[in-house]
Amino acid sequence: MKMKLIGKGLLSTVLMSAIVLTGCSRSNDENSDELRSDKVKATITVSKEFVKADGYKMSVTATGVTNTTGKFTDWLVNGQRKTGINLELGTDDFAGGKTVTIESTDDVISGLVSIDAFAGATPFTISHKVEKGGKVRSEGTNEQVKMGQDPTFMRSANLND
Repeated sequence: MKMKLIGKGLLSTVLMSAIVLTGCSRSNDENSDELRSDKVKATITVSKEFVKADGYKMSVTATGVTNTTGKFTDWLVNGQRKTGINLELGTDDFAGGKTVTIESTDDVISGLVSIDAFAGATPFTISHKVEKGGKVRSEGTNEQVKMGQDPTFMRSANLND
């Protein structure tokens, strides 16, 4: 009997919370709690010292959920379309020093862009900028990555508003 009452109480609390949260008026100002959907753009540049050799590693992942249908967005990587739940780039995409531009094909309401890097014998530099709707979410210029650096180079940009 107690379990039935607890279950009904929990259900009513959840339902009331949902009604209160969805029943709030929506404001058009910048302080609105409403999630915004916008295009995402990330630019990552790695210096020529980054090579495909022991100890050098690079990982960039991006995922984004669209507002219109709740599906995952596709991504353009240097203009080429990539599909799937997550975009995953690795060491081969950056070896020799490259600039990679990633853009969402749809407006994104929620997601994450993550950049991880490890150096080998020679340090290298990395610059990155992640934007959503023109608003910078993460940025760093000429950040040096060294062997044995603790913590390793890790940056992430939350795409949720």
